[in-house]
Amino acid sequence: MSDGLPLEALLVNKNSDLLVVSLHGATDRNKYHLPRFEWLRSLLTTEFSSLYFSDPTLHHRDDLELAWYTGSTNLDLYPLLAEWACSAADAVGAKGILFLGSSGGGLAALQMATYIPGSMALPFSCQTSIANYLINGTLMGAQRRYVETVMPHLAPDGPWALTPDEDWSVSLGARSSALVRYSQHQPNLVYYVQNSNDFAHVEQHYRPFRDVIEASPNTDNVRFHVYEGPKAHNPPVPTVFHEQLDNAAEWLRGTL
Repeated sequence: MSDGLPLEALLVNKNSDLLVVSLHGATDRNKYHLPRFEWLRSLLTTEFSSLYFSDPTLHHRDDLELAWYTGSTNLDLYPLLAEWACSAADAVGAKGILFLGSSGGGLAALQMATYIPGSMALPFSCQTSIANYLINGTLMGAQRRYVETVMPHLAPDGPWALTPDEDWSVSLGARSSALVRYSQHQPNLVYYVQNSNDFAHVEQHYRPFRDVIEASPNTDNVRFHVYEGPKAHNPPVPTVFHEQLDNAAEWLRGTL
C-alpha cells in the first residue's frame, strides 16, 4: 500500500453467486495476531464465496485495537478495498457483493458498500459514527489511541484533549460517519441487524442512523432487524448470524 502498511486478505472460492466480504471489529492484540480474518470458521460452513480483509491500519502500533478501516490521513481505504472486492468477485464469478461486520467492522461495511452500486452492507450492532463510540458513556480509549497514532491532526492539543461532548472527527466528514454518508443518496442496500439489549449501541448508533435513513432518499434501500440478545455489546451468536446472513442474501439475490 502507498503508506507502507501490508494489505492482508484471504479469498475462499465456493463458486457461489454471492461474495461475502468479512470485516473485523476491535481486536485484542494480546489475544489475536494480525492478520485477523473474522467469521472465517462461520462462513466456511456456508455456500458463499468469502473474502476477508485484515485492517492494515492496525499495523501502525502494537496496541492499536480499532481503526474502522479508515486508513491514514492521506489514504482513504474504503474505495481501495471496495475496488479489491470487485476484483475478487470477478475472479470467482460472483454477481453480488455483501459486506458484513459486527461493531467496528459493521461501520466499515456500511462505508465500503457505498462504493459499489447494487452491493449490500450487513452490519451487526455496529458503530455508525466514530466520535459517538463511547464505553460507559465517557471512556474513549480506542479513539485516543487511534487519533494519536493514525489521525493526529484531529487532536492538535493531543488525544487526551478529546471529549465525548464534541464531534472531533468532523473534518473527516463521511469517512468517519455513516450518519453523514447516508444523509445523501447511496447506491447500495443495507440490512441492519441490532441487538435491542446492547443499550449503548441502540442509543448512540442505531437510533441516530435510523433517524437519518428515515429523512434521507435511502428509505427503500435500508431494512432494519432488531432482535433480543444478551445484555452486552458482543458479536451475534451463530444462530442469529446465519439466519440474518441468509435473510440478507435472499434480499440481495432478488435484486440481481
